Amino acid sequence: MVELAVGSTRVDNRTQVQDGLSPVGQAARGRVVVEVRPFPANVWFHRAFTRPVVEIDGVEFGAVWGENEVAVGAGSHEIAVFFRYRGQRKARLGLGHGVFRVDTSAAVTRVRAALGPTNGSRFRISVG
Repeated sequence: MVELAVGSTRVDNRTQVQDGLSPVGQAARGRVVVEVRPFPANVWFHRAFTRPVVEIDGVEFGAVWGENEVAVGAGSHEIAVFFRYRGQRKARLGLGHGVFRVDTSAAVTRVRAALGPTNGSRFRISVG
């Protein structure tokens, strides 16, 4: 599992990319583990040529294929997961959306994002 380090930079007027733990403006009170997986037959390709991105409440987190831990505030959150080819900065390929809820009494909230088999597939988001 990869724990994302703290820090952020402005990309454009709408999006902040955060290589870090807490989305901007929220006290970190809960943890979410986002498991990002390509389709099994395509693992070699995605590990070599692409990078996944997890976006929580409009804040992008550079991720890895596998488990990514992010600290978030309690309550309901919107998540988007997509990938980019290495070197791309704005593409949002395979974009999948979902909603999850963080309860601070739980040790961790688990979210799974699985990419489908074809080139035009989207991530399927599931919670739990």
